[in-house]
Amino acid sequence: MLDRVAATPLYRQIELQLRDAILAGRLRPGAALPGIRAFARELGVAAITVITAYDQLAAEGFLDPRPGRGTLVSADLAAMQRDAGRRRARPRGGTAAGRVGPDGTAGDTVRRPALPAVNARGPVTPFFTDGWPIVRFDFRTGATRLDVFPNRIWERCIQAAWRDLAMGHGSATSYLEPEGDALLRRELAAYLARSRAAHADEGQLVITAGAQGALAIAARVWLREGRRLAVEDPGSPYLQRTFRAQGVGLEHVPVDDRGLPVDRLPGDVAAVMVTPSWQYPSGGTMPIARRLQLLDWAAERSALVIEDDCDSELRYEGHSLPSLQGLDQDGRVLYVGTFSKVLYPGLRTGYAIVPQPAVGPYVAQLEAAARGPGAIEQRALARFIADGQFERHLGRLRAAFAERQAALVEALERELGRVVSAAAAPGGSHLVVRIEDGRMTATELARRAIPHDVAIEPLAGSAHHPIPDREFLMHYGRLRPDEIRAGVERLARAAADRPRRAIA
Repeated sequence: MLDRVAATPLYRQIELQLRDAILAGRLRPGAALPGIRAFARELGVAAITVITAYDQLAAEGFLDPRPGRGTLVSADLAAMQRDAGRRRARPRGGTAAGRVGPDGTAGDTVRRPALPAVNARGPVTPFFTDGWPIVRFDFRTGATRLDVFPNRIWERCIQAAWRDLAMGHGSATSYLEPEGDALLRRELAAYLARSRAAHADEGQLVITAGAQGALAIAARVWLREGRRLAVEDPGSPYLQRTFRAQGVGLEHVPVDDRGLPVDRLPGDVAAVMVTPSWQYPSGGTMPIARRLQLLDWAAERSALVIEDDCDSELRYEGHSLPSLQGLDQDGRVLYVGTFSKVLYPGLRTGYAIVPQPAVGPYVAQLEAAARGPGAIEQRALARFIADGQFERHLGRLRAAFAERQAALVEALERELGRVVSAAAAPGGSHLVVRIEDGRMTATELARRAIPHDVAIEPLAGSAHHPIPDREFLMHYGRLRPDEIRAGVERLARAAADRPRRAIA
């Protein structure tokens, strides 16, 4: 039934009801959904309303559109539905495992620990990066720019934050609230609940110094020396070095076009870090069946799942996908996010939704090692979210980034159409570009580009296992469309250069 006076849009209500029916097993794998026009007439809505709901569920892996056959419930969900009742029955924070009595009936239940035992110590290893040439047209990993940022509104939030904190007692004048500004945690919890379907109790939400700060504390709490972490390959070398700096051993698991394959996870790791909403840097979304398989894998091993929700707000088709943490009923997922890409890196503000049993140890390590950003910035951000400015800014940012991505795809086709190939992506802030000319590698093109004042990033630099050096990343967030076009023109000149032979 649709509630036509509710604040939730009709397409969203259809989407939520269909998702619940699939998860509950009322719609079985392989079942055919009603045709779009027939369903729209039955519900009394426009066809585009049903199309929007179907498209979103297809993007998440719930539905499988079949030309000529209509829209089916994904066959991959069969295994997930068999375990749905057991998963919902588990209390959060622990796992109930049934004990069978002599007569074959279920007896008392035993509880397994939801997470590895916490740890408060770990060695520190310095990490030094290589040089970073400064160029005019920089397509490497980086940030957005402030041309779409509401500077005046932010200035007013900063001023109001100072007035708030100067008049009272709290984090601005003491070492109280190591977990972060109370107003920010409350507003952020509400935002994540409605936008990411997260179980975002404000008591579990901790403000950190960026995503790296959140991950460094996770290493201290759960991954003491000798415990290993599984990571995606390719993956972010900048975040992986955070764990290496804490002495954590990494197991690199190659990804496919749907993210991390759960059946390839090694059995001796204490935790796994994934980017399920939009795999970084290769792209691709982890479907619902694989997400639930990952949660079951963690339950069987009492392992921690770290969800790095990078690029989740930067989605250009449909709305943001529900988080993996929102599916977690056992308190096994540490959800990590950041404002660096959608606001600006200098804010140095990230956050984590911490499993309830570990909130105390996590905050204690945060207080001892690396407290979050300044009190003024935290309160200003709280006001920015509370006033609705953050979500309005996201709307402007998505439109600007979609325009920049389109400019990049068009420029690559025009200038380098015979040399490279690239397709528009439904999310993220970069494209993966493939070199079709077998005479040149991505590393070679990157070296040729620097003298032309252009920088690109070979994908092989983000991979642990050897991969063909045929793809590179182009981040477009820091460049305007006209700059993107000019940069691609220069990249085309670099591609046309041939290595000069040494003169005898």
